[in-house]
Amino acid sequence: MAFTFFSLALFTKETAVILPIICTAYVLIFENWKKILENYKMYILIISLWVSVSSIWFLSRIYVLHNPIGNASYNIFSSIYNNLPSFIPTIGKIFLPFNLSVFPIMNDMSLIYGIISIILLIIWFILSENKNLKLIIFGLLWFLIFFLPTLIQPIYITPTFSENRIYIPMLGFIFIILGLGNIKLRIFLKKKINYEINYKKIALFISILIILIFSSVTIYRNQYYKNKFNFWKNATKTSPSFAFNHNNLGAMYYLDKNIDNAEKEFLKALELNPKEPMAHNNLGLIYASQNKLKESENEYKKELEINPNYDNAYFNLGLLYWQEKRYDDAEINWLKTLEINPNYIDAYNALMTYNYEQKNYKEMEFYAIELYKRGVQIPNEIIEIIKTL
Repeated sequence: MAFTFFSLALFTKETAVILPIICTAYVLIFENWKKILENYKMYILIISLWVSVSSIWFLSRIYVLHNPIGNASYNIFSSIYNNLPSFIPTIGKIFLPFNLSVFPIMNDMSLIYGIISIILLIIWFILSENKNLKLIIFGLLWFLIFFLPTLIQPIYITPTFSENRIYIPMLGFIFIILGLGNIKLRIFLKKKINYEINYKKIALFISILIILIFSSVTIYRNQYYKNKFNFWKNATKTSPSFAFNHNNLGAMYYLDKNIDNAEKEFLKALELNPKEPMAHNNLGLIYASQNKLKESENEYKKELEINPNYDNAYFNLGLLYWQEKRYDDAEINWLKTLEINPNYIDAYNALMTYNYEQKNYKEMEFYAIELYKRGVQIPNEIIEIIKTL
């Protein structure tokens, strides 16, 4: 039954591949070595089943994705090393979840909460009267085993450290706290203070207070997920040096027809990162809407210098050339769009319209058929022409 659930977990979320490592760590820390040696056949069978299930998952992943790690490029060890400083603010977010961000980067993450949390944990460890080292070690391993993979991020992009990635790693601190046990300060206070102190009531009061504070923080933060503007405004406010956040806020403004604010955000994104993907394309859309065709063309071309496989930029450049009656240049860019993305519906539609107006009915028929295959309604006048071919 355990391996059935392991299989289901693995094919649901790839993070489950770490579970055998956690289970192995648990056995090595808590089980008696003599018992492990006595039951070695059982453990060999368990490991064999783990390897079998993981191999089936891995081969299935390769079959579907053709690449076990997807389409991005990674340098695992370099990524972990460069992103390891995020360990400190991550600890801070677990114990003092303030100044959170929906899309944080290292430059905007505060170290102070993490430093305070680590210092308090060290003091607790020193003052603990009945610490359980096995629980502490297991909790630390749990945290590290689940935390370190979150540091592996694609090359050539700014690493982000979203709080949702620490939900599973933070469970390790439950084991650590259980292992730290009671503090010697309790005994010290009993000796120095003459009256009785009900420590259970104090602990209960503190626990309820912590729950209320953290619940209030959670309820307050729900406002940032109500709509797209709240989300991206919070992103730019709490992580202002991340160009990605400004670019996406600009996109929200653009979709809402707030062109002035959209332009400001796109320019801010490019100020922070001159090579921010899609930002030049987005500026091109704004300039095109303002009939600044030359500026728009320059922005699209800048986008393609940075992001040569961005289908939207080719399509938008084609629309610009069509507006300027440069029909052959428009066709070239739309064909390039389909070369990059063979399912780009608007490019098929544009090429069908182009060939219809040029009276290239055979080519028009080809694009009309491709649109029909993809469930797009073909105009009646084009259907009538196709019937005569």
